[in-house]
Amino acid sequence: ERFPKLIKLYLDRCEISNLDFLEHVGKLESLSLGNNKLRDESLQTLIDRSWDNLSDLTFLNIGMQERDMDGNFGYVDAGSSNYYTDMEKLASLPNEFSKLTELELAKTRITSLRAFAGVRGDISINFSDNKITDFAGITDFTKFTLARQSYTIPGMYVEGETVDIPAGEIQTLLRRIQDKNDPLHGKITCTGCSLSDDAKSLTIQTKPENGVKVEVENGELRRSKFTLSSIKAQ
Repeated sequence: ERFPKLIKLYLDRCEISNLDFLEHVGKLESLSLGNNKLRDESLQTLIDRSWDNLSDLTFLNIGMQERDMDGNFGYVDAGSSNYYTDMEKLASLPNEFSKLTELELAKTRITSLRAFAGVRGDISINFSDNKITDFAGITDFTKFTLARQSYTIPGMYVEGETVDIPAGEIQTLLRRIQDKNDPLHGKITCTGCSLSDDAKSLTIQTKPENGVKVEVENGELRRSKFTLSSIKAQ
């Protein structure tokens, strides 16, 4: 070990893709690797050290956010980013690192929480700024942050007309947000348009150049935005 007394290591936005260097650090408790170039093989490198010098890890950031000089998180540069396709391996991290209490996975293009079903309830996971439409992993015991998701409403929309929203994930999600008994319930606000009570149709009320958007004000999906895939002037 070259840094035996090191317990906190912040290496955000360093264009890191290889994590072999971790074998030379001490018994880390906090590790931040936000906004690098990590991929699925990076996850395996982390897991391989979960029994060694990373066994005491309580905080792990492998998302897009970076720490500033004051230790606060934020987005600085979108030039490089961590991206994972093996959701099963990503979801295994809470079990591999038994002392982990915080896991940062913001803005990593995650679309489904299905692999996270059954994750232990004493860990907080930040899934903010993703594109999640499958929320199968949510229970009353999970501590997931789901703010600022980004979605596109499919279909062709015309100024002054009411158009059906195609059946599918987005229509289902809009209905869930409207349902007061659903865990994803929140207040939807529309700018330049109006959404039907059953979330099956959208009426365009302004010219496209004036801006048309659907946003979630509060609830689990607070500050999430829905944009239209196509909109035409009358």
